[in-house]
Parts: sequence; structure tokens; C-alpha cells
Amino acid sequence: MSVILSIIGLAAVPTNIERWGLAFAFIAHYAHWTTLVGVVSLLAYFVVESLTYLKPKLRIELVPSNGPRPDVLLTVKNKGGSRNFYAQCTLLALRNSPNAMRSGTFNLKWEHTLDKCVPIGTGASSNLLIATFDVDHKNGLITMEIWGLSENAKKQYEWSRWNLDSHEKVPEYDLEISVFSDGVKRPFLERFTLTAESWHGSPKMVRMD
Repeated sequence: MSVILSIIGLAAVPTNIERWGLAFAFIAHYAHWTTLVGVVSLLAYFVVESLTYLKPKLRIELVPSNGPRPDVLLTVKNKGGSRNFYAQCTLLALRNSPNAMRSGTFNLKWEHTLDKCVPIGTGASSNLLIATFDVDHKNGLITMEIWGLSENAKKQYEWSRWNLDSHEKVPEYDLEISVFSDGVKRPFLERFTLTAESWHGSPKMVRMD
């Protein structure tokens, strides 16, 4: 009889059925563990995402200086709780200049200190040094320098120069300013254009639309 079953391919059916039964029992026994692990992993993901979402946002205002002065400052007004802050600048674009713009992101320098981070209390403010303008009347030149902070030292990261009486278009830089603080959801970002009122005028920094 076994010979006949072997011939028609049915001799191994009982053995296969037994193996299939064991495999099904194994899957049935451990399937709930697989599901549980999947559910726990999903819950952990949502918890992490929720903690990130629940982190507070920076409540600050950035106000550029204006008027006839030799430097450009950006005031950071803290409208939230007392925190330590630091800031970075990214050069985005340069217009009206034959020079190639230096790319990259660098730390900004706070006024009156070489510390990277400064504490700002609720309702208080502190200034970031963005740029300085130097007028060389003897040689008829104006130089605009963008400043940053490198290893606790003030460093020039970019500069442009134009003739004082040429009536040429003044160089314009587009900047992205990022302000950071520990324990917040993300940095506070705004973009500005740095230029001058005219080829002989005061420096100007305006918020980009």
C-alpha cells in the first residue's frame, strides 16, 4: 500500500500534515508576542514624538538696529522664561558685488562679550553684533564687514567694499539668523537683508518678506 501511496505522492502527506500542524501551533503561540512588540514599539515612537512636540517654543523677537551708526546690531528680546541663548548666521545670497560670497554657517557674537551663550531673563534683551561699516574718506571707500565668533574670538566672516562717490549699487547680503536655546522644540529663524541706505548712507538691515 505504501508503494502505491508513494507512487501517487501521498505517502508523505501524514508527515507533512504533522509538520504543518507544529508550525501553525508555534506561530499561534508566539504571534501575540510579535503583535505586542509591534504595539509597544509604536507606542514608544508616539511617546518620543509627543515629548518633542510638547517642548516649548522660543518666544523671542528680533529687532535690527537702524539710524546713523557704524554698526548693525540685532536685538534679541526674550518674551518667555529666562534662558541661555546662542545664535548662528547663514549667508544665503550676495548681490551687487563682483566678489564671490563665502558660504557656510557661523556663530554670532554677542555685544560686549566673547561668550557663545548668554542668559536673557524674562522681558530682557541682548544684542548680537551683525556687521560694522567703516568710512575711509581719505581713499573714498566704505567697507562693510560681517562678524562672527570663532573659539571665543571675534572673527570677520565676510566683507564688501565700494567707492564712496561712485553712485554704484550697494552690495546686499541675505542672511538667515537662527537663535537656539536648550530644551526647546526648534530654533527661532528669521531672514534679513543687510545693505546700506545708499552708496554714502547709513547701514540698513531689514526683514525679508
